[in-house]
Amino acid sequence: MGSNRHSKRAIQKRRPNKAKKAVKAAVMTDATALPFDYENKVYRLMKRLTPPCSCLSFDFVPDVFGAVQAETHNICFVAGSQAKPGTPNFLAVFSATEVEDTEFDMDPESPTEERKEPKSAVETVATFEPAVLRVRASPVVPGVIAALVEGSRLCIYDAAAALNTLGNPICAREPRADPLMLEQSLGGMDDSYAVAFCPVATGTDSELLAVGDARGQLHIVRYSATAAEYVAAVGVCSGSIEDLAWIDATHVLAATSAGEIKVLELHPDGSVHTALFIDVEQSPGVPADLTAVAWRQVDAASGWVIAGGNAGVVNLWEVRADGAGGWAAEPRWSTDYPATQNQEVVSIDWMPRPTTLDPTSAETDFLSQFAVCTEPTPEHAGPEAMGAVYIMDHTQTVDEELAEELRNSDEFEDDEIDSALGHPELSFKHEGQLSFKEVHWHARDNGLFAVTGQAGLDFVIPKILEVEDIELGK
Repeated sequence: MGSNRHSKRAIQKRRPNKAKKAVKAAVMTDATALPFDYENKVYRLMKRLTPPCSCLSFDFVPDVFGAVQAETHNICFVAGSQAKPGTPNFLAVFSATEVEDTEFDMDPESPTEERKEPKSAVETVATFEPAVLRVRASPVVPGVIAALVEGSRLCIYDAAAALNTLGNPICAREPRADPLMLEQSLGGMDDSYAVAFCPVATGTDSELLAVGDARGQLHIVRYSATAAEYVAAVGVCSGSIEDLAWIDATHVLAATSAGEIKVLELHPDGSVHTALFIDVEQSPGVPADLTAVAWRQVDAASGWVIAGGNAGVVNLWEVRADGAGGWAAEPRWSTDYPATQNQEVVSIDWMPRPTTLDPTSAETDFLSQFAVCTEPTPEHAGPEAMGAVYIMDHTQTVDEELAEELRNSDEFEDDEIDSALGHPELSFKHEGQLSFKEVHWHARDNGLFAVTGQAGLDFVIPKILEVEDIELGK
């Protein structure tokens, strides 16, 4: 495991017993093939929604369903299916309402059979013959959905009509008569998986969407609530672009199968140039096959870039702009913990800033946690091999007093304690499905993340994310 050299400025302020709970959570969920219900003691909420067929890509939709509430969680999301051959695939919006905290956690005496299940509803936006590979919802224009489907095709929809049919108005506008706003071939024989809406409003009459393809091209689309226009494709990378993350309205991160991470600067004339290049190797001379990248803004001039790939290694850099058009990246740490579990990284997402914090605050105490979604490597796939979601904190340090306390107890085996303490970034682990594909935090429901896999979508609030002065999920 790599060193943790970051400054102490973003160390999380836990309640006195939270560090102990963090290690306990990691230890209790680190065992192999534990019965899923046995792990409920480390959850505040764990619910599963099973769509009619596999949905291996999803995204939360910003809407009134996501309003923070005291006792239940109302969730709206979009998902695309990968049905069996001969069965039509769908792009649909879902609502899950009255998602209550797990009864087992809130009241241990409450019988399991009395737990209330969420109410769910679904509305189809479109159907396809090919499978939906990746789907994203615009964070700027509610109701606009982008989907990448087999055959290297991009489809953009106005899902306002379907969303409003769910019974809780989301889009304060008239939906389009035809929901399909744009259908664009990206070219090439291989499918594309990288698509990202710019989360920052451009201040013009159109917003930005970026798509990366298997030939290393970046495609730019401008869209509004009523129309979408394909702008251009620019060759920017030597390998397949596997994931994208926007920094601001003119800079986007690209991670490739050739071990490249690039900060790409977009110019008004449609040209793109590389403002920063990070070369990532999984071993000397061997490029890392990257699959996921995420950006966390820390202040006006800097942020953290985190990336992972098929080698099961997660790397973090501090990236800083000098104000004169220049960028620099400093590596902070690297951990191969997923690799030690025979897993590869498929998705990464930073935990959003808690909605109960003043958005103008400069405090970074709650900016350092992120989720890493993994699946078993091909050579270790099988009926007993599970995917996992790891919640990590890149500023955690080992509490030697806590380590000694745990070793003096008879609650855990020494190898379990060493495993958890040997990777101080790990604070929580969620299992329960053979294959996970994507993880996303909910932007407004504090501490809630969802992960999709073969068995459905799991909605989770770990107990460990309750932080001093922040009631997560409330």
